[in-house]
Amino acid sequence: MTDLTRRSFVKTSVLGGVSALALGNCGSGTKGPYGGYTMALATYGFRNFTGPEAVAMTKSVGITAMDLWPGLAGRLGGGKADKKIKPYHLNPQVWGEMKQALNQHGVKVLAYGVQRFSADHEANRQIFQWAKDNGIQAFGAQPSPDSFDSLEKLVEEYQIDVGIHNHGANDKLYGKISQVVAAVKDKHPRIGATVDLGHFWRGGEDPVEALEALGDRVLGAHLKDQVGEHEQAILGEGKMDLPGILRTLKKINYQGVLGLEYEDNPDDPLPHIAKCLENLRAMFAEMG
Repeated sequence: MTDLTRRSFVKTSVLGGVSALALGNCGSGTKGPYGGYTMALATYGFRNFTGPEAVAMTKSVGITAMDLWPGLAGRLGGGKADKKIKPYHLNPQVWGEMKQALNQHGVKVLAYGVQRFSADHEANRQIFQWAKDNGIQAFGAQPSPDSFDSLEKLVEEYQIDVGIHNHGANDKLYGKISQVVAAVKDKHPRIGATVDLGHFWRGGEDPVEALEALGDRVLGAHLKDQVGEHEQAILGEGKMDLPGILRTLKKINYQGVLGLEYEDNPDDPLPHIAKCLENLRAMFAEMG
């Protein structure tokens, strides 16, 4: 971390410690600061930090769950990265360091992705086994079209969800709502969508329509707010209909984890993440 970022982290850590005690991080239900949902941070927003730093930062804002980006394993801190470093599920040494940090701070990894799956059943099985061994409940995924026969068997065997993660207009397989709906139709109930609401909005698709069209196939959700195709906003301060999105999640009886994915200001994201969470709590409070 730079000195400036470290100062911001320390300051927010103190404030976040109060938030953690006061607010907690509740599970499914109807009460709590996040509408009864388990709140997680999607860790691509921490890409300029190491994995253990990301764990400490997550806890500092009162959140105890992560939606872990595999590429974080190769992040060296200070904005440096080594793409030759294998992701966590293929890297016992780096994962061991991450587990130590998770245990130290009382943070759990509940989702892992975006993970690519192919038709190689044994390779897919290895990833599922690693996930089960580490308490991971869901994958955000970009499965190849020929991977679904394998995934049908594995989600049943391991009882782990696979949610297709859309990546906007440039995503030729899953960038449109209709493509995701078609891909999951008649599949095992544990194969559905990890809906990136910001990516749908950026691609000209209505996030509320996406949730309604996918219904009980929504197995994960990444919350964002946008002011333009390439410019994110703090939740509730952009152009997306966040209250409408939250109401629709309730309408479809969504039971999964809510993942806040704030990607801007990667050198010092905590102040904006804390504000996103504050605004989100206010939205849920207003909903009652």
